[in-house]
Amino acid sequence: MNWDNVIEFISNIYFFLKAFNPSPTFLSNIAAIEAVIIAIAIPLSLEIVSKISERYQSEIISKKFFQSCTVTLLPKLLVLNIIVAVSLIFFVKESPSSVLWKNLAWITFFLFLFIVLFFTFAFIPRVMRYMRDTKFILKELFNDTEKFFK
Repeated sequence: MNWDNVIEFISNIYFFLKAFNPSPTFLSNIAAIEAVIIAIAIPLSLEIVSKISERYQSEIISKKFFQSCTVTLLPKLLVLNIIVAVSLIFFVKESPSSVLWKNLAWITFFLFLFIVLFFTFAFIPRVMRYMRDTKFILKELFNDTEKFFK
């Protein structure tokens, strides 16, 4: 691996981000998309877990689902990023070309990308596994039981 190429690549990305001036309107788009993810994710997960609980007549499964880091982390990340985006829109009085505004806007954007990837590759697969895979649920419950007795 040639470290000079890696350093050059990272510096090119940095200079691109530094030169590119994000528009303030993209923050409203980010907040809107994140609100849609909340509106989809929370009712979907509640519905699926309630069906699973009814099927097995047990609240343990729903407790296990809602205690998982994937399920608890997503709403917190979404709300945090929505607050940051709205704060940037309304409370940062500096011009969109200032260094502070640019850095906060890019952080908000990259956090948004992380959230979308997290939602796509962690949250949805977890919900689908709970919906389809009974063996997965039982294995998780048995693992918890083993940890409890150790």
